[in-house]
Amino acid sequence: MGKEEIEAILAHEVSHIANGDMVTLALIQGVVNTFVIFLSRIIGFLADRLMPASMQAFGISGRRASGFKRLFMSHPPREERIAALRNS
Repeated sequence: MGKEEIEAILAHEVSHIANGDMVTLALIQGVVNTFVIFLSRIIGFLADRLMPASMQAFGISGRRASGFKRLFMSHPPREERIAALRNS
């Protein structure tokens, strides 16, 4: 880039600062983040109160998987892991 192009880019960026664009965007982002955190806490609270016996979102249900479902398990059942540790 030439000197004139660099000066134009710097002038453009400085104009953002001079016009208060960055402050405005930072304040807007703060407000948006506040709402996101607030809503996520409400959703988390409701999810905690509606699936206490099982955590279906994580695939944790406490029931034994057999057949085809067993292929999608990330870990063997707890009893099998304990038996494997005892046998080793």
